[in-house]
Amino acid sequence: MAAAKRAKDDAAGRGDRSDSSATVEALHLITAMRADVEALVIYLDAEERAAKGRGLSPKRLARLRLVSDDLRSAHGFVAKSVKG
Repeated sequence: MAAAKRAKDDAAGRGDRSDSSATVEALHLITAMRADVEALVIYLDAEERAAKGRGLSPKRLARLRLVSDDLRSAHGFVAKSVKG
């Protein structure tokens, strides 16, 4: 809830006084996605160190493939939806 309030306050600070729940939700989602991206960077750094070290187990490699597929899909979606 604190992130949603902060997002609403940020919108108000920029002069957007619409108090739209969609705006608040969008800003909350963006904040959550930024946190997810930060967690992914930490995860990838750790997996890279493991791969360069003693290597990855088949289970870890399968997990990397799944994450890679999801990121590729998200990237494709975002690249097509950006309008301006």
